[in-house]
Amino acid sequence: EAAIMKFSPKASKVSVDLSQLSLKSDADENLTIHFLVTIDSQTYSAIMQYSNTSSIRLYLYRQGTTQQLYDSQVIDT
Repeated sequence: EAAIMKFSPKASKVSVDLSQLSLKSDADENLTIHFLVTIDSQTYSAIMQYSNTSSIRLYLYRQGTTQQLYDSQVIDT
């Protein structure tokens, strides 16, 4: 939530398309989640990285492209 609010602090509606959810973990307890998120009426491809369950980083891309629109940088949880 904090990462999305940094991208769009005035967002009135945020929804995640759970049907498109993809998870990948590694031996170091890192988790990467790919999903679609709609913020107000704009849909983005999103990648959320969890590192050792103590920090997150969100990347947003223009849907259907590789154009990165946002990088939250590391946010400690």
